[in-house]
Amino acid sequence: MLVLITDIFGETNWCQSLIQSWRAKGHNAMCLSPYINPYIATYDSLTDATLFANEEQAYQQFQLSGGIDKYAEKVEQALQQVTETNEPIICVGFSAGASALWKVAAKSFDKVALTHCIGFYPGQIRHSLELTPLCPFTLVFPGSEDHFDVEAVIQHLVTKQNVGVVQVELKHGYANPQSDNFNEVASNELTELLVKELAQTKTLNLDIVNGQQDFITGLSQQSHGYNGRTRCL
Repeated sequence: MLVLITDIFGETNWCQSLIQSWRAKGHNAMCLSPYINPYIATYDSLTDATLFANEEQAYQQFQLSGGIDKYAEKVEQALQQVTETNEPIICVGFSAGASALWKVAAKSFDKVALTHCIGFYPGQIRHSLELTPLCPFTLVFPGSEDHFDVEAVIQHLVTKQNVGVVQVELKHGYANPQSDNFNEVASNELTELLVKELAQTKTLNLDIVNGQQDFITGLSQQSHGYNGRTRCL
């Protein structure tokens, strides 16, 4: 199963398009957002797309919904609702979704089979650096962030087990058409990569050395022209 965990904008048209592409490749796929009811989230339906006027409005709604900690609770609850599929679960999170996923991946579950997590521009994990994921976790950082030193965070993270780090010279939010930092070329390349790479995961070895290394190599290649930088344990 492939699970998309959105940023503060929620289940946008871009998110729905990615989910539909995964399903077209034969995967069960589900979209989780800060605004879903985790007890009714399913892998066979989509909710109405969310649309905020700007990032400030999205951020305000996100805070009203409980912020990162509440989002992590929703992600955990939703994943526990779909364990009856007995499928390995691969999660892809963006921004707040990546940071919520980081919290969830550090927990031990009896029934949730997280096999690989991928988090794009996960800025809020700087507040949770004491955590270590229990499954392979690929983190994709932007070139810089306005509110903290990305390099210092990376230096801490690359010492952890199960963690691979990629840094590309793009801005936070580059994949999301609703973000102020949207980069159409990079977003299209990333979308193609996610569809192409994850379409093969039914047989892909997701071992920390083999599977994650292959995926990180793909992420590095997609950043051509942006002075991409890759670090992998």
